[in-house]
Amino acid sequence: MGHSLQKIRVTGLRPHYEVFMREVHRLGILEVTENTEFIRESDKIFAGDTQQGLDPAHIENALKFLSSKKAKNGKITLTEKEAENRFQAFSPLAGNIVSECEVMRLELAKLKEERADIQQKMSFLIPFRTFKTPLAETFSTEKTRTWVGSLAKTQREKFIIVLSQKSNLVDVQPCGETEKKVFLRVTVAEEIGDLIKDEFRFFGFEEVRFGKEFSEYYGQKPREVLYLLEKIEHECGQKIRFLEERKAELVQHTEDLQIFLEYSLWQEKEQDLQKKMLRSPYLFAFEAWGKGADIAALQEWARRAFDGEVEVASVPTREKEKAPFFVHNAFWTAFLALLSNLLLGYKKHKFQPFMRSPKYVSFRNV
Repeated sequence: MGHSLQKIRVTGLRPHYEVFMREVHRLGILEVTENTEFIRESDKIFAGDTQQGLDPAHIENALKFLSSKKAKNGKITLTEKEAENRFQAFSPLAGNIVSECEVMRLELAKLKEERADIQQKMSFLIPFRTFKTPLAETFSTEKTRTWVGSLAKTQREKFIIVLSQKSNLVDVQPCGETEKKVFLRVTVAEEIGDLIKDEFRFFGFEEVRFGKEFSEYYGQKPREVLYLLEKIEHECGQKIRFLEERKAELVQHTEDLQIFLEYSLWQEKEQDLQKKMLRSPYLFAFEAWGKGADIAALQEWARRAFDGEVEVASVPTREKEKAPFFVHNAFWTAFLALLSNLLLGYKKHKFQPFMRSPKYVSFRNV
């Protein structure tokens, strides 16, 4: 069941502002809309009020970084005063913790990538641990051609026999082996290089090249390079463990960070909302949308509570202004919860309840 919403203008004496707004908070029945005259005057009142805080995106990154160490506890329910106290108590620490999380996140990602690269190089070199020739881009000379490669163990003997039958100028030396492969160095005279290479394809001999990723280690034997890589990998592991331990220590601040983020966003929304109002030392005023029955009840309550000193009056819509549309669900849930989940005209005429509670932190008794 749908309802077109009506537009109202609320005006009243400033001393009644807190009481009136508390009732609106409790009912959650209005969406404050913009009025350019109110905004212009409010900008004068609120000039300089906005505090420069932490970027919410950085806080969210810190929360994501820490959440991998601790499962989310779900919604945190606090009164507004409790949330404010937690916010104020954590504020002096928030900046340093968020910055530390950002630095740690980047450093951990860099170290893990570096360690993975080192482990890949080590895995590549392990079969060549006993290879006595220093690493190089190529092992060929002006008079000889040399290949280093792998071959299935089952093909080794036949491969060596066939090559020796091709020429006496063939030298085959084992470099190392794995469970299924054997690694060989094959050296032949330059003039028979192409002839020997044809046999490689037949036996499935796969050449191994120590490419640019090993260029900084050229001139060193595989055993020496492996020792160096193992040392670097161990140092990376130590740094990663240290950062992970520090990360585990920071997890205790996850809930405070969540409250800090949501309360900051709530404050920002509240201030943006207040800028849509006109508040002076003597008066307050704003325009809003609401459902007819709710507006009638609010008008009656304001009349009785303030004896005419707060007025809730219907006003016509401006040119090209379209009223939001509200839909009931089938279970008659609370108005505030309903509007948070059922929205029509989302892109252009999204209707949000007045001062909706934050996503994770719900303020009771506001």
